[in-house]
Order: sequence, then C-alpha cells, then structure tokens
Amino acid sequence: MKRDIDEVQHLLDLWADWMHKPEPIAEGYPAKASGGFIESWRKDSEEAADAAEMETIERVNAAFDSLAPLYKDAIMRHYGLGSQVWRFAKAASFEDAKIMIRVKFVAKGLL
Repeated sequence: MKRDIDEVQHLLDLWADWMHKPEPIAEGYPAKASGGFIESWRKDSEEAADAAEMETIERVNAAFDSLAPLYKDAIMRHYGLGSQVWRFAKAASFEDAKIMIRVKFVAKGLL
C-alpha cells in the first residue's frame, strides 16, 4: 500500500508540474512553420517519452476531474493551484484525497 501511495504522489506531482506551466498565448498558431518539409512519421525516443508523459498527465487530469469537490480542493490547496472556490464544513486532508484518487487511478489503468 505504501508503494501505491508513493506512486499516487508521483502522478500528482507530475500533474501539478504540468498545471503550473504557463499556457501558450497564441493558441491556434502552428508550432512549426509550414513549407515543403515533411516530418518523418518516426519519433525519436525523446518525442515518444514526451507523448507517453502527456498521455499519463491527461489520464491523471481525467481522474482529478472525476473527484468530489472536497478532495479536489485538498489537492489544489496542497499544490497551491488556483484559488479556493468552495467552502466545506470540514476540509479533507491531502492524504484523504490521495486515497480517493488512488481508486480513480486504478480505474484509469495508471496503477
């Protein structure tokens, strides 16, 4: 169980790092110039690792989105993300939120 909690922490850390990254300002503009150059369909190991990491982050984000607001708030407070929107009679701890999101991670095939 301790190992699973450590893996939950690692996945949440990865997600929080992604959440802290600034969004691109000019959304919709291509990242690369158009022209006659055709990219290879093959990916190098770095591109493949980035794609795998992004897929993992998307699955973690989906698991986070399916949590009850009480546990979302605990995770957001722990990582300093956003502002406090909800007020609860009793706040959940980060440890409680990790236990709840672990179930979601198992369902999403992350653990």
